[in-house]
Amino acid sequence: MSKKDQKPLLPPREGECDEEQRLREAINRHAGSMLSALDAAIFMRNAPPDAQRARHLARGHMLDFALKAMHARSLAQTTKPDSAS
Repeated sequence: MSKKDQKPLLPPREGECDEEQRLREAINRHAGSMLSALDAAIFMRNAPPDAQRARHLARGHMLDFALKAMHARSLAQTTKPDSAS
């Protein structure tokens, strides 16, 4: 599977700020690179079913990371310490 064939891990979110967009794009870029490397390593098109299942699980874990990373960024923006205190 080429990088052009892969769907981005995280789709654009309506109303996202520039910082969110940069983080999302970086996560998508790195996730795509990791999945491409894995696909090449296991010869994805001819991989046995167990290897394909493991790859699917790996992608799921990357999606969990991506969602948690975006959530952490959001929390950092909404819970900034009060600079007046």
